[in-house]
Amino acid sequence: MNKEYLQRLDRIDSTVKHQHSDCVPIVGDVMEWAYYYNGYKPIDGLNNKQIAVDVFDKLCSDFYWDGMIPGSIRRISPRIYELLKGGHYHYNEEGLLLMSPLQIRYMADDEYPALIADPYGFIIDKVFTRKFELFREKDAVLKQKNLDEVAQIYCDYYNDKTFVNIAEKEYDIVIITSGLIASPADIILNQLRGLRNIIKDIKSTPELVAEAAEALMPYALDRVASMEQGKGKSILMPTHLTAFLNPKDFEKVYWPTFKRYVEILVERGHTVICNFEKNVEHLYDYLQDLPPHAVIGYFEGDDLVQAKKVLGKNMCIMGGMPIEYLRYRTKAECIDYAKSLIDDLAYDGGYIFGTNRPVMYPDDANVDNIRAVNEFVHKYGVYN
Repeated sequence: MNKEYLQRLDRIDSTVKHQHSDCVPIVGDVMEWAYYYNGYKPIDGLNNKQIAVDVFDKLCSDFYWDGMIPGSIRRISPRIYELLKGGHYHYNEEGLLLMSPLQIRYMADDEYPALIADPYGFIIDKVFTRKFELFREKDAVLKQKNLDEVAQIYCDYYNDKTFVNIAEKEYDIVIITSGLIASPADIILNQLRGLRNIIKDIKSTPELVAEAAEALMPYALDRVASMEQGKGKSILMPTHLTAFLNPKDFEKVYWPTFKRYVEILVERGHTVICNFEKNVEHLYDYLQDLPPHAVIGYFEGDDLVQAKKVLGKNMCIMGGMPIEYLRYRTKAECIDYAKSLIDDLAYDGGYIFGTNRPVMYPDDANVDNIRAVNEFVHKYGVYN
């Protein structure tokens, strides 16, 4: 490994652990925007891997990054959905992967007991059958043929190290995420019930939702089994449901399994990036009890000064640079905002600079502004 890569690895690792670092790490969470920046659309990368490789290479070469969440610059082939014949994900004409949680209802209102009794059996026999037409296919030969191809696509996708090698071996940029996961309660939201239905369930039968989340814990943990752990590596966990729950409901149905899930992952040697969507300030009393120096709080809509004040002793804070600034404001205004983030959040370590949410759409950010703030933070965010 090159010296610069090792320095960046140490920089990120020591920041997460609240140990001495030489400067504030800069992590990019750049998604399909990279295609538009390079004159392409995401569909071009789906149809031609070399285009995806070129787009990612340019993203690494044109901006300063210590680490990167590679996001959806490389998506799984649309062929997967053709073979499965169904699901609530689809690619639009530009190649953006879309999903609506309001469309998800693969579990009926009265099926919580069946899920709780046999989570794996219920998901395979009920959910997959309802979700994908392939699982209802009567032609056994065709069904197996398609399933074999699906398995091969997944294996090729997850075993492909092309993009990691470009970042880490050619540009000394640390790919900080080794996988994407969901907490047990979010699995119910994302795969079984959808937003409208799970909110109704939480109000009417919270004990069943909580029990189902408990039953899904082995399923959630199994999904982590092959994910890399170690220095500078984290698992990304979006928290879709948290922003919609008041503290009382959060404590009943979400917090018990969420807390234990994170604790188990940390015990196994993982660092967890909790991507808190919207605003979760009303839940800080709970979040401060997450394992110390092993959780990165990636906040979308919170006041990070308050987050740092309440959570910063144990949790590494990440993000803060509004993409609205990067899109609409002048270069000077963006640099002033970045300076305030460093002054307010990095005074004792434990802060990773980045955007407040992924940079996805073509007009999410101005190229010159991204370049300017990253170069500024790299120079200004040095610890004396």
